[in-house]
Amino acid sequence: MIRDESLPHDARSAAFRPLRNTGTALGQDRTMLELLHGTDPWLAAAAARTLIDGQHDALVRAAVATWPADAPDPAEAVRSLLALDD
Repeated sequence: MIRDESLPHDARSAAFRPLRNTGTALGQDRTMLELLHGTDPWLAAAAARTLIDGQHDALVRAAVATWPADAPDPAEAVRSLLALDD
């Protein structure tokens, strides 16, 4: 459901919420990576935040570098977390 881009953003973001803090712990890395590179900016940023775990940081940094300056929250939180690692 989260990856189904034919569904409205609200439905997809609601389906994402339970995975916010446990996505990679539950083996959802592939889903998070797909969302990171998807077309929904909010879901991409939310997936990026979930993927900042040391293992995926380089992929997150590459994706963040393509985001516009006005990307929706949690994009700024992701940028701040990555800046802390520098």
